[in-house]
This record gives sequence, C-alpha cells and structure tokens, in this order.
Amino acid sequence: MQWSDTLARMQHIGGIELMQRQPWAGLNLLILQAFTTGCPTSVQRRVSRRSSVPSPLHKSLELFRFLRRDEPAVPARKKNYVDTRPFDVNLTNMKLKASKQDRRAYSQTTRAAAAAETGQRIVDAFIDRLLVQWFDEITLDQVAADAGVTVQTVIRRFGGKEGLLDEGARAMGARINAKRGQSVGNIVEYVDSLYADYEQTGDAVMRLLALELRHPSVMLVTNHGRREHRLWVTACMENFLKHFAEPDRQSVVDTLVITSDVYTWKLLRRDMKRSIPEAKSITVKMIEAILSGPLSR
Repeated sequence: MQWSDTLARMQHIGGIELMQRQPWAGLNLLILQAFTTGCPTSVQRRVSRRSSVPSPLHKSLELFRFLRRDEPAVPARKKNYVDTRPFDVNLTNMKLKASKQDRRAYSQTTRAAAAAETGQRIVDAFIDRLLVQWFDEITLDQVAADAGVTVQTVIRRFGGKEGLLDEGARAMGARINAKRGQSVGNIVEYVDSLYADYEQTGDAVMRLLALELRHPSVMLVTNHGRREHRLWVTACMENFLKHFAEPDRQSVVDTLVITSDVYTWKLLRRDMKRSIPEAKSITVKMIEAILSGPLSR
C-alpha cells in the first residue's frame, strides 16, 4: 500500500478529522512508517504534532488493521498446526520440575531451621530469667523482649509459662547432665562436678522447690529433677555400691543422695557461709564416711 492510498483511505473514514478532534486516535509516526513508504516530511511533521498526546496502543492497532484490510488475511491455523519457525531456548530461565522440588525442599529446611532457632532463643531467654528471678515473677513480655519476638510467638510455640517451664526444665536437665558428666569411682571429681553445677543453678533450684506446693507445673519439674539426681548419684557411685548387699545398698544410696542434695549445698554455702573449697572438703569427708561405714562388707 502506497502513501497516497493510505491518505485516501484515512480521508474516506474521516481519519484526518478524527486525529484533529481526538488526539488519542492519532497514529504514532513510528507505526505509520512501519507500513507506509514515501511519506512526505511535511506530512510526518503534521502527523507528529497530531500524535503528541499518547494514544492507547490498542486503538492505534485497530486503525492500523482497518487501513491494511485490503492485504490478504493470515490463514487460520489448523487444529494440528506446528510452528516450524526457529526459536531460542534459554536453559537458565527454564523452570524444571526437579528444580522446583529442590527449591521447595530447601525452603522448607530453611524455615524449619529458623523456627528451631527461634524456639531455642525463647527457651534460653526463659532459662536466663529463671536463674535470677522467681518463676511467678517472670512475665511472657519479658521473655519475648529478651528473645526478640512477640508475645504471640511465645504463646503459639509453648502455650504459656507452664509450657516454657516444661521445655526449660528439659533444656536445663540436658545442660546439668553435660556439666556433671559421670565421675565413676572418683569421689573428688564427683564433688567437683556437683559443685560446678550447684554454683550456677543451685539458687534457681531452691526457688523452684519453694514454689512447688503452689504450682503443680513446678512440682512436676522438681520431682523429675529428684529422679534424675538419684539416677546420677547411683551411676557415679556404682563401683562403691557393689560392695553393699540389699537392702543396705538402698540405704547407702539414700544417704549419698542426701549428702549430694542441693539442700546440703545451700546449708554449707548460703547458711554457714563456707567457701567453695571448705564446702567441697566437708562433702568429700561425708561421702567417704558413708562408703567406709559399718554397712560395707
């Protein structure tokens, strides 16, 4: 189609007047140049001025199709049409099923690790408070602020202070077992590990023991601690206990548990104001007296 034919077609449909009245209908000069040839410079300037206001692209395309309607139509694609034109494939941007699964697995692992880290941070914040405060004075607001989370996050993860106490007691038990170890057959090392634990947690344990009758959740924790303490004493003293026959063996275990109890530590360190070396020396002498007593064979 030549430029003269295009102008005639536009004049026939009122295209020139339409461009003058409604700037949105003016054809962009670049579109005109795409399908016409031999357009005079004066006409280009005229159309450019009429097209100064951007027109919607779809309206320009509609007018373009109308002006070119004498061209043969593109044949409709058949049902089983196969486009044989060459194309490029960018492997970088291909979304493969396997890569989606890998990304999903990685995302789930990352979220799980972040959730575990958040939970551990909350428990650590609660334990830090428990070591210096009474249980009934600790608030969820304090724990949340220390852990850098919201109160709702603490409640969603642990349900409240009772859930925090339960989880905190398990974490503290694991720390105590790791700190104490099992000094089998060596009384001095046994007492050293005992006092290393009590010097850090003894005051907190005493506060929990003072509250156990008022809070059932606290009593569950303290009773669990009593059982674990007895098992630890029995395991550490096994080499000595084998020299005692039943029922004397259980009596010796009871005496060793009392000697190694947190109440004995409090009596020596807090009430009698004994130094750590003095308190350790007294505890070692009491244990040696029990093991060499008349009940041994």
